[in-house]
Amino acid sequence: MDSVALAALLTKLFVAIHDIGGYPVPEVYPQIHQLAPAELQQKFCKGPCGVKAFYAPDEGVFIDASLDLEHDVHARSILLHELVHHVQSVSGRFDSMRNACVRSNSAEREAYRISQALRARKVIPDFRPPNVIRLAPIPLYIGFEDVWRIVQHMVEIVDNREYEQFD
Repeated sequence: MDSVALAALLTKLFVAIHDIGGYPVPEVYPQIHQLAPAELQQKFCKGPCGVKAFYAPDEGVFIDASLDLEHDVHARSILLHELVHHVQSVSGRFDSMRNACVRSNSAEREAYRISQALRARKVIPDFRPPNVIRLAPIPLYIGFEDVWRIVQHMVEIVDNREYEQFD
């Protein structure tokens, strides 16, 4: 994916994060580092592992270069997840917490609790521990009205902090 297409994709994903999660679109986007799978695994796992992407606050998003960000929805969801961590970091939402471990755990827990709130509304997400919520509201399969309802559920859950009632 060339830099112009990547910049356009980042803009779309940050707007979606804003619309669903209420986080502001950042003024400065994180640097995106596309690394060979083995290089990514060595950098973050010190050997073979299942990592596909990682957000490092002072460095940006590191993502598996073999992922097809241009055509593959799953690949884009992986990038979206790391961009959520960027807006969480930039917003300072978890900064007041006592240490990095607690901050990271809280960010991951927020994702889990949001997925539980969706389930309570009969929207079944695919939650992948520790912190990935995957939704596939694709109009081709379910219709635009259904997609709208899912987005409205997400907005209400986040705006009303309904996820806080789940452990």
